[in-house]
Amino acid sequence: MKYNLLLIVFFASRLLSFGELSEKEIKQLKRDVQIAGVRTNTQRTEDRKKIEILQVNTFQNQDDSSVYRIRFAVELKDKEKKTYIAEFTGAPSGDYDSEYEGEDYWELYMPYEELEGLNVTAYAIQYGVMDGETFLPLADVQKNYEKMMDGIAKKTTSPFPAKVMLFHYYMYDDSTDGSTESTPQRVKAVK
Repeated sequence: MKYNLLLIVFFASRLLSFGELSEKEIKQLKRDVQIAGVRTNTQRTEDRKKIEILQVNTFQNQDDSSVYRIRFAVELKDKEKKTYIAEFTGAPSGDYDSEYEGEDYWELYMPYEELEGLNVTAYAIQYGVMDGETFLPLADVQKNYEKMMDGIAKKTTSPFPAKVMLFHYYMYDDSTDGSTESTPQRVKAVK
């Protein structure tokens, strides 16, 4: 069931219904967008709880960056080799500074307390826009994605047991300070 749901989420987005955007507009959008980097990091909160973080850097050459969405499917494995899936789809708030530079940072927080030795073993990330009612991925990146899909089919995978949170911040040109980061904001999940 979980395997089918994940397949539906990611492969349904590949079946494009060009409701509002022309093929020419889609090609232009794809040229203007990229996922520039992905990395994982483990941190501790002030009360010593561990958080696994997937950090993503995106670029786009568009004036209105609030139209973009980012989708995550992350496989995590604990010390006992139990596998979990964390999923999140979000969009920025739209409160961009007027001197926005087109560079965004996304941090997917996956807090865990009871789990030992948790590591990100695979992920699939898509960055795109909505074309009518359909998500149109413009850039994507995967790590061990095919292995993740095969693995999900062969073993029991559980939903990630804690609440997953996404934070977003961006770069803008401050006339007094040069290139500056915005304040990170929590992103609400969208469908």
